[in-house]
Amino acid sequence: MPNDVPPGLESFWALADDEGLDDHPLERELCERLDTLARYQMMLFEAASAGNDEAAAALQRAHDREAEIVRDLRQALDNMR
Repeated sequence: MPNDVPPGLESFWALADDEGLDDHPLERELCERLDTLARYQMMLFEAASAGNDEAAAALQRAHDREAEIVRDLRQALDNMR
């Protein structure tokens, strides 16, 4: 794997591209968004546990936007099938 491949999920998709895997782009996007949503949930929990209400509120807004995108992607995939 090249040294310039980004870490984490991005490197997984880069490797999939290199290996010629043919997952649908919407499925890839959904996986990435679900990963982002999970990270927001973790950061939201940490901010709330630390009593950082301002950060928790900002993270909740970001989480809600990401959840809406996930719903849209799932709907698009359902419509495609």
